[in-house]
Amino acid sequence: MSKAILEFNLPEDADDFRYAVNGCEYYIALHNIREDVRQIWKHRELPQEQFDLVDEIYQMVNQRINEASRSND
Repeated sequence: MSKAILEFNLPEDADDFRYAVNGCEYYIALHNIREDVRQIWKHRELPQEQFDLVDEIYQMVNQRINEASRSND
């Protein structure tokens, strides 16, 4: 079984420490944002210009999630 140990020099690395400790919550929040945008995209009747913007945002969020997933492989 592999192990990984993260070491931080506090208080200098406080931001990095907080990101590491809260990573799961950030991941969940990003997925919730994606779902919220998807719900707008799928269920709201929007003028074409607004629909296109929501679609663009949805695609950007998906791209960021996919990039992050690939970088962790």
